[in-house]
Amino acid sequence: MMSHLGGLPVAGLLTAVGARSCLVRLAASANGIAFDGVAAVVVFFVISGFCIHLPYASGKAFDTREFWIRRMIRVGLPLIAATLLAHALTGRDGVLDPVLWSLYCELIYYSLYPAFRALVRIVSWSGLLIFSIAPMIAVFAFVQNPSGFLWGYGLSLTWVYGLPVWISGAVLASRLDSILTILARWQIPAIRTFVWLASSIATALHFHSPVRYAASMIVFAPIAYLWLQWEIADAVAHGTVRVFERLGQGGYSLYLIHPLALSLVAGLQTDRIVKFGIGLASCACLTFVFFWTVERPSHQLARWLARKSIRVGVELRAVR
Repeated sequence: MMSHLGGLPVAGLLTAVGARSCLVRLAASANGIAFDGVAAVVVFFVISGFCIHLPYASGKAFDTREFWIRRMIRVGLPLIAATLLAHALTGRDGVLDPVLWSLYCELIYYSLYPAFRALVRIVSWSGLLIFSIAPMIAVFAFVQNPSGFLWGYGLSLTWVYGLPVWISGAVLASRLDSILTILARWQIPAIRTFVWLASSIATALHFHSPVRYAASMIVFAPIAYLWLQWEIADAVAHGTVRVFERLGQGGYSLYLIHPLALSLVAGLQTDRIVKFGIGLASCACLTFVFFWTVERPSHQLARWLARKSIRVGVELRAVR
């Protein structure tokens, strides 16, 4: 979201307090690379693979029909609703395109997850990760992508590029008991700073060198994996911040709806600082409404239908 907002209005704030022009330019340049939405999606792919596989790695029985019902409704209904809402409010198509590509990849990964589970009986999750890297490198090496963005490969190949990243999250879930290395409290902030610097460097390289995101994210993905491993270990050892957990429940709504919220205020002719505040407020309000009216009911419906499908399956097996 912050990358689509244009970052923090630091240049405007410094100008307003009379800072030197060189300091304003420096702050504007730093702000331009401070928020990397592409790297955030890479982290999201790792988190997604982890969250999807963790319950089953922890012993939950897997049922393909129940899994597909829960995931497709949980993700699909809000996606459809947001697309219709965006068209109704703006009269334009493509408002949500900045985020839809990653959600389409997610739906593909959910569709393939049962097949992955079958394959890992032969090769393990780590083996599947190794095998998935070759197609990713082939896409990067042989498919033209002038934009250098991950979605530049098109839907038919972007999911192939992102597949090892998603599978790495499942690897993390399958190895959770063996990787919970406890770090000193000062190390987590240091690691977070390093990850942020790595993402900022990737942004700078993309816009100011021949090294585009399609190349730098291959290096950043293992960094994201290790970072999340240490974050999980720290959360297990020291607990989590409850308010962030509650806010995180609306993360999908925020990700899905913020392009629409920002498009609704994009035409405002006002000060950059004021426009930034209005943009944040627009995102917060629309996310709140969308979560309670669309995402949460979709989640509840998905769980109800999944439980229903399990009961029906049990009854059918009993009849046979």
